[in-house]
Amino acid sequence: MKTKNILRTLLTVTFFLGVLTMNAQTKIYVYKTDKTATAFNIIDVDSISFTAPQTVDYSPLIVNEIDGNFKFVEIYNSGTTDIPMNGVVLDRNNGASSWTGTAADVMPAKSYRLVAFNAATTDVTSSPAYVGWTASSGISANQGLIIVLKDPDGNIISGFQRGDASNLGVSSSVSTNTKASYSRMSDGTWAYAVQTPGEENGPSVGDIGTGTASDGYITLP
Repeated sequence: MKTKNILRTLLTVTFFLGVLTMNAQTKIYVYKTDKTATAFNIIDVDSISFTAPQTVDYSPLIVNEIDGNFKFVEIYNSGTTDIPMNGVVLDRNNGASSWTGTAADVMPAKSYRLVAFNAATTDVTSSPAYVGWTASSGISANQGLIIVLKDPDGNIISGFQRGDASNLGVSSSVSTNTKASYSRMSDGTWAYAVQTPGEENGPSVGDIGTGTASDGYITLP
């Protein structure tokens, strides 16, 4: 029940009883068992509840597939509950471009969602997993890349780095597979796999290496 409705009831009751006059700046006090109290102006109170606020567990969100050919990043909700995406950020190359979730964006349990980076192809935009989530600038299959998914407080939930962090967005000489994406395997490692936007990743078709060198990748965090 909305606090303001409760307060209106209190106002009505106290008016007829003649024991209290309240206005928007009237303070209400919440007393604790130790006899301390917290004060609030009525105008500043939107709602009250007798249950503790629920916190969102963002840890089931996973960066699952990254493709510089079809220009998309796939997020997967590996959990059993829907996750509100309001304030969640998918960031490319430390702020070079990003997508930020709104109050209307929700990740259903066990679902995939695509963030299109710039020139998304029909292969992406026709996917049921593409819901118009679009970043402002593209990704390339042959450039240094860092993709991180952050919760609304800025903590990294999941991510991927390809190449050296000093070479972000710069074309490199490392070998790339133009017919495959960076795909997370079932054991948590990454490999090349045929693009599967909005679906479970396919089997590996090639190793992309590991480590911090320009020919490897790092799983973040």
